[in-house]
Amino acid sequence: TVLELIEATAYRRGLGDLLAEGSVRLAGQFGPEASKYLYAVKGLEMPAHSARVLKGMSIGYATATRGGSHHDTRPTLQYATEHDNTTPEGKPAFAVKNQHFTAVGDALTQCRFVSERGFGGMLNDNYPRLINAVTGWNMSLGDVERIGERIWNLERAFNVREGVRRHQDVLPYRVMYEPVPEGMHKGMHCPPDELNAMLDAYYALRGWTPEGIPTPEKLASLGLREVVGRLG
Repeated sequence: TVLELIEATAYRRGLGDLLAEGSVRLAGQFGPEASKYLYAVKGLEMPAHSARVLKGMSIGYATATRGGSHHDTRPTLQYATEHDNTTPEGKPAFAVKNQHFTAVGDALTQCRFVSERGFGGMLNDNYPRLINAVTGWNMSLGDVERIGERIWNLERAFNVREGVRRHQDVLPYRVMYEPVPEGMHKGMHCPPDELNAMLDAYYALRGWTPEGIPTPEKLASLGLREVVGRLG
């Protein structure tokens, strides 16, 4: 059946014509109840890393600039670090730092596996050393971190201009309301109150408003003053 549906999707035959539009548009064809089955953030389907259990991924997916992408906040670091991945404590700060790392990695066109295994999964002294060796510049770790923060704020400003607010920094219904049914993490999920508390902390760390909008002061401090009047 799966193979038949794949071929039907490729040739847009029957149900495949709807499947070819992606899960978000597909759910839109079947009414509001269908959205409860979606596993997507901001229209982008999420991968298999559990946003119900890994709380760094809960806040990471919710605030990702491109939607439910595990390349905006990294699940691999959730497994590798020593802290308790299943509690929300410290996870907004984890997301902020890790998003700076992923933004710099994208700018360097750097493979996540190469960077995480070879240079470290958070920005550290390896990164300015690498950049300086290639370019002849004299960047510090603080300079590189600021670049990551600048990129992230610019991406967020673009999204805000297009209408994204706190309301869109949300997780799928199943993550917030349907606990893991069995196994070692039985009962775990990320209810709205928990997500909202992490969003409050995340926005404060970023210097954004409670609605998730970068403030003029934050943008100006990052050399993005000309963006302030374009947020809509």
